[in-house]
Amino acid sequence: MWTLFLFTSTAQGQETKAKQFENPQWFEIVQVKYKAGQKEKAQAIIKDHFMATGMESNLPGPHMMLDLVSGEWDMIFIWELEEGIKTLDYEISPTGAKFRDAFMKKVGGEEKAREIWQEYYSYIQDWKTELARKWE
Repeated sequence: MWTLFLFTSTAQGQETKAKQFENPQWFEIVQVKYKAGQKEKAQAIIKDHFMATGMESNLPGPHMMLDLVSGEWDMIFIWELEEGIKTLDYEISPTGAKFRDAFMKKVGGEEKAREIWQEYYSYIQDWKTELARKWE
């Protein structure tokens, strides 16, 4: 269908021109599957450490978090890319750096922060990350 549309519009003698999206909103979508029996432990770390750090530091959290009740995945986290697609140019975004510093301060240092992250990751069986643009 799209191919037909493209050929129809160019067949009428109109030159195809490049067109950018106006103010697109970009999102990172992370789907997570936890190991059997570990979902509640992972959610406790999210709530007690990650969300608490964000709230206390006035940093944005996920645009949306979904606790799935069917299907292959257990949770979905949707993060709005703060600078749109250019956010991907960062190794650590400005917000990510602020969160990291606030998290280390909250838990008592880099080593303790690393231990908490390692514990959280130990509960994960699999994850998948995708990028999406809000459709309008």
